[in-house]
Amino acid sequence: MSVRERPNAKYGDLQVKERVTQLLYCGIQSRLTVFERLALVLFLFLALDTFGVAGLNADGIALLEFKKSITSDAQSALQNWNYVDDTPCYWNGITCMKVQGVDRVVQIVLPRKSLGGTLSPYLGNLTYLAVVNLDTNNFTGQIPGELFKSPALSSLYLSDNNFSGAIPTAICALGDQLRVIELNGNRLAGGFPDDFLNCYGLRRLVLSYNNFKGPIPLGIGSKLTQLKRLDLSVNHFNGSIPEDFGNLTNLLPQFPLNLSNNRFSGAIPPSLANLGRVLIDLSNNNLSGPVPPDSYFQAQGPTSYIGNANLCGSPLKVDCASSPSPSLSPFDNIAGTSATGSFSKRPLSKAAIIGIGVGCAIVGLLMASILFYFILRKLHIRKKSLGLNSPARSDNASSLRGCLCSWRESGGGSMSADEDDENDLMHLSGVLSFSLEELLRASAYVLGKSGVGIIYKAVLDDGTMVAVRRLGEGGEQRQKEFESEVKTIAQVRHLNIVTLHSYSWRAEEKLLIYDYVSNGNLETALHSRSNASKGPLTWEMRLQIAIGAAQGLAHIHECSARKA
Repeated sequence: MSVRERPNAKYGDLQVKERVTQLLYCGIQSRLTVFERLALVLFLFLALDTFGVAGLNADGIALLEFKKSITSDAQSALQNWNYVDDTPCYWNGITCMKVQGVDRVVQIVLPRKSLGGTLSPYLGNLTYLAVVNLDTNNFTGQIPGELFKSPALSSLYLSDNNFSGAIPTAICALGDQLRVIELNGNRLAGGFPDDFLNCYGLRRLVLSYNNFKGPIPLGIGSKLTQLKRLDLSVNHFNGSIPEDFGNLTNLLPQFPLNLSNNRFSGAIPPSLANLGRVLIDLSNNNLSGPVPPDSYFQAQGPTSYIGNANLCGSPLKVDCASSPSPSLSPFDNIAGTSATGSFSKRPLSKAAIIGIGVGCAIVGLLMASILFYFILRKLHIRKKSLGLNSPARSDNASSLRGCLCSWRESGGGSMSADEDDENDLMHLSGVLSFSLEELLRASAYVLGKSGVGIIYKAVLDDGTMVAVRRLGEGGEQRQKEFESEVKTIAQVRHLNIVTLHSYSWRAEEKLLIYDYVSNGNLETALHSRSNASKGPLTWEMRLQIAIGAAQGLAHIHECSARKA
């Protein structure tokens, strides 16, 4: 499958058409016999065929109807979509392949192009259209049911737009042909379509961040058994969690079963333990009763269950035998809470309060100084081995694909839906939306090395800059633990902690995606080696940096949902 290159002709298509029209007009106006005129017409048609000017094919006409429905194209993504071409195969975002010797459109890939308008139903006329990717644009209105007339449609990516209304009832008329449906980040509403149960070939279903409501029907676990990812988070679904969700044993470990931020009620189905290594997120619902005692549920950690006021038991550390009072503070026992619930306050004297404050300040300053000393000593010892100031490092950029292990060695550059599921990035914060393939195409600069991996600055095609930490091998048995920890760390928010947005796991290599911080590294700042440096850091500034680092570490170890 490849994009067709436009052939080099001696004359442009438009020039040939104009010349043929002129000749035909002159022939009709001249004093030729009927036989001579017919001969001229035949000659001109043969000339058209010789130059390959047969007019835009049916796929191109359908795409131009799609273009007509576009009201905003700030990036001029569709500028080269024109009637004068005989094929759309070299238009921006279009991929074709030969079908019985004819070029047919098989992919429309135009994510993050600032396109606005509605989605044209004429896309359903593209008989061989397999992939539609219009992620992160400004499309509005409803998703047309005619889109699903295309018998080859297998992957639909419409995330992060402004689509509204209900999902078309014809969405699964293709049976097992449709493999990927990603509609997250829109304003879609209505109930969970029963028609989804007919998509028995579905591998990925992502409906998060919409306005869906109502119960989830039974049958997903028995009919959609090939699902590898299911994300229904941040909607208004209610009712109980279907018991047959425990049959979704093909879910991939890197994608949690995400049912968070809905209105599910009732008990947690014990059958979910059948999911094995797959994480679950049931936070911020109306679930009640004890967390099942099975080791699967206990290993999830409290972040999977928080926000359910009536849940109890480990790992929430809420005793199911008693009803905890929301007004009771963990510090009440220190104040002298009695067995009957009465307590007596013994206020501290003013001198004691001042003494405690001064003592805490001294201890904090001492700890920060010790930490700062060890940071300086460690950086000094490892300065040469790190090689952070090599000019070649900052000046030479390469593709991130060349820096990392070979994640996609298929050779042809295209992937099946299954491979894409297993190797794609898992986004945790909701801020980033690019795919692993886009990340691997990014320009890469080595920022630093350490004993646990290498950090790169990656610049994506659209200019987005991120920091990528590449970690080495990790045994398959550690995957569940790794993903649980990554999920917890991604929830940490602090001024002195760089936000973790995404990750990707494979046994031979792991990637962590952070915000890119452009102020350089500590070693450069301490020793004034940057060209833009304004001189060495003062001791006051160094102390502030040390205290800031200590505060960030303290927040991670003491204030996160699951202490490090």
